[in-house]
Amino acid sequence: MHQEVEVLLEVQRDDAAIFELEDKLAALAPRMAALEADTKRAERALDEARASLAAEEKRQRDAQFRIDQHRELLRRNEEVMNVITSPREAAAAMAQTDQAKRMLADDERDMASIHSRVEDLRKYVAERAAVVDSTRAAQGDARATLEADRAGIQGQLDAAMADRNKKAVRVSRSLLARYDRIQRRQRSVALFALRGQSCSHCDTLIPMQRRNVMVGSGTPEVCEGCGVLLYAVE
Repeated sequence: MHQEVEVLLEVQRDDAAIFELEDKLAALAPRMAALEADTKRAERALDEARASLAAEEKRQRDAQFRIDQHRELLRRNEEVMNVITSPREAAAAMAQTDQAKRMLADDERDMASIHSRVEDLRKYVAERAAVVDSTRAAQGDARATLEADRAGIQGQLDAAMADRNKKAVRVSRSLLARYDRIQRRQRSVALFALRGQSCSHCDTLIPMQRRNVMVGSGTPEVCEGCGVLLYAVE
């Protein structure tokens, strides 16, 4: 067997191990994504609760501003009523005072309702925050295990790639390029032995002239049937 073919078979075995490690690494991604999705859902619910609370607190501040304005208006109307003597002016002041009292009463009822919603929302925000904390705590061990698995597989993958690349430099650039092109396309075995007169991958009959060239030169050739690389076994 041609020396380059022997090396390329070793590279192919390394590639099979590399593909397996890459698949293991890829299999960790959905598990990590699922943990991340759980955390994001809890954080999103917390953000929405905080936004609702902020909006309600703004309504509370606006309501308090109106209450303060109407109390001041009521105070001024009462001061005016204490100094006026004309029955007509007194009637007008009384009407203004009654109106200010009604507006103040409406605002205070609104404030009571808002205050109740604010208290409920603050409790809800606290609950959502507790859910986020508990979710992160519950995921701690799982994340640590996944990260350890990822680091371990990545270390094996780096070592396998380095070993593979050391061997690959012993193969001619043209042959390695053909092999890599087929390997990347199929992500499986790319180099097959010639079995008798046929391709051992697809059983396509190889013309005698090509077989003789493969046997004489030892150089792999592309199968016209399935596109893999074929080498002759001495």
